[in-house]
Amino acid sequence: MNNKYDIFLDSKEQPDFKNYILFGEDKEIDVLPNFNTINILVGSNNSGKSRFMRTLMKQQNLQGLSEFKYLERKLKRFNYIINELKINWILNQNMHHPNDIYSLIRANQNISLFPLNSEASQIFYQSISPNFDVNKSMFKVINKIISNGYEQYYYSIVENLRIGITINEAFPAQLEEANEINEELSSFFSTKDFDSNINYFIPTLRTAHSLFENIMTPSKSYKKYQKDLFLETVLKNYELEDFVVDEKYNSNSKLTKKIFVFTGLQLYNEIVNARNGTKEERKRFDDFEKFIGKQFFNAPIDIVAKFNYNQKHENKDDKETINIHIGESSRNLHDLGDGIQALIILMYSIFMAPNDTMIFIDEPELNLHPGMQRLFLDQITNNKDLTKKNLTYVIATHSNHLLDLTIEKDNISIYSFSKNENSKFLIKNVNAGDNELLRELGVNNSSVFLANSSIWVEGISDRNYLKAFLLAYCEAHKRDEPTPKEDIDFAFLEYAGSNLVHYDFNNEDENSINAYALNNRIFILTDKDEGKEDKHNQLRKFAELNENNLVYETTEDYREVENLLSEDVWKAVLIDFCKKTKTRNSEVKDVLQNEIEGKIEKRPLKNFDKDYIGKYLVALNIEELNKVYEGSKSTPKSLKSEYKTLLSKIVLDKSINGELTWEHFSKNEKVISLVEKIYSFIINK
Repeated sequence: MNNKYDIFLDSKEQPDFKNYILFGEDKEIDVLPNFNTINILVGSNNSGKSRFMRTLMKQQNLQGLSEFKYLERKLKRFNYIINELKINWILNQNMHHPNDIYSLIRANQNISLFPLNSEASQIFYQSISPNFDVNKSMFKVINKIISNGYEQYYYSIVENLRIGITINEAFPAQLEEANEINEELSSFFSTKDFDSNINYFIPTLRTAHSLFENIMTPSKSYKKYQKDLFLETVLKNYELEDFVVDEKYNSNSKLTKKIFVFTGLQLYNEIVNARNGTKEERKRFDDFEKFIGKQFFNAPIDIVAKFNYNQKHENKDDKETINIHIGESSRNLHDLGDGIQALIILMYSIFMAPNDTMIFIDEPELNLHPGMQRLFLDQITNNKDLTKKNLTYVIATHSNHLLDLTIEKDNISIYSFSKNENSKFLIKNVNAGDNELLRELGVNNSSVFLANSSIWVEGISDRNYLKAFLLAYCEAHKRDEPTPKEDIDFAFLEYAGSNLVHYDFNNEDENSINAYALNNRIFILTDKDEGKEDKHNQLRKFAELNENNLVYETTEDYREVENLLSEDVWKAVLIDFCKKTKTRNSEVKDVLQNEIEGKIEKRPLKNFDKDYIGKYLVALNIEELNKVYEGSKSTPKSLKSEYKTLLSKIVLDKSINGELTWEHFSKNEKVISLVEKIYSFIINK
């Protein structure tokens, strides 16, 4: 399912968009590419990222088209082919202005722009609207393009819609290419309206503390500020009075979309309202309580806005506090760590937001340890109570660590902001896998310095496998201890293969990097690496000398980590590496899946433990499988780097979703012993 959309920006509605230019273009931005489930805006101070976020937040009608530039290119090519197929115009050729077509569309939404009996019309209609009534989705896009003044895109699209095709058997090659283009369009083309009635905004100015003033009576009484002073400040500074959800501000507002600003100062009142709200609101609050209880207290909790009815009527509110009840004990919210309070502010609004809401957050990293930042990102990415709500996030940040985490995620887009020589703001979209820009921004394994222990692996693939194994292990065993938290209890460091020799693990080599300067407790995992026995023996020796701080482990009899995956795991993932043309049809896909499972059962994986995994894949002889391994069919080797990473991500994602469990992974005894050692290493801190 495609999560990315190119969204249309309206500078007429929000003039501030005129101050922004998309990298590679020389005009004001009108389309923001690759808008994703989570969108992170980065840049130095005064680079325009927070201003852009607030401008986006105020746009009333936000719509997107998947692969907009791709669609434009394909339609131009389609138009060229149509010309080769000898075009017959079916509409009045005097209609050259967008408004002419627009009026026609408005007059008759069901108009047929091709002869209904035309073979070409069926091809084209099926491609552009596989999930919609014929043409309606395309009409909507054209309407948006016209209303926003995108004539340059409009003409290339409408040119094709105005065309009727007479199929000429003399051009079979062109017709075949037209069919191929339309098949591609059916996979890529879709539209999305970000049309919830409310946006949520969590500004930089926020706290979970209620504010009190000393009213200077002999008894030193305190009175709580009932007004949200932070909210008042945000409204003034960012001109949000006409947008904010508040009767005082919205009495004359005609805007269809409003903004709920949550600074945390009203958390007490929000909790009172949630506990006494609708059934749906109470359910969201219950989900929020379960999250806080599991992550911070390893027990069920109750979050209560402490309230005394009699005191309230006597205008005494100095005892109004937020309490967290854990079993028989109770703690005030303001007695908890600043990090927990900061995360409560962030996660409360997200849990309480209605479905399909857009969440805008300015600097979520405030008061958050890197481990808490990971917890925040993991929750909005993987928490099932949140993902089912179909939320969209826009986050402005300075956090290198938060960026570091995005390398692992597929549903995140990054936008880098800077100023150009004309004092305009330049936006550069960073596509998945573009690690160069992340390095420019200073992203590194910063969490290694702050976590209680570190696990050193060769690369991101090994990292993903170990995360999947550990997650499944903890879920299956339900230990009394809480599940170890990444970047708090442990952190991964990717040493990139042979670069491991540059680290000193025995405090003897002045020309090498002191490994213990990065973290004082290290678990190293390497592949078997035949021919490198001296390296293995030396690391084992260092581990024996530093038994409290260093553990060394290899895959032993297994050539590489992929060899540790059980046959059940391969049955679950191999279908994802077959040719897409063979897996589009569900019936064909089911037949292929049965074939894969049958061939795996006939080829015992244990016979290939000491071989590169490519040899096992060749032996399976699955015709539909892409060539995913290095080397030739006669001498296959490891997976190609892009497939190596993809495989590990699929395994991790299926573990997070519960499709792969400890039952699947534990079929391999080495996986059991390895994960138990890692788990013991982490918790014995």
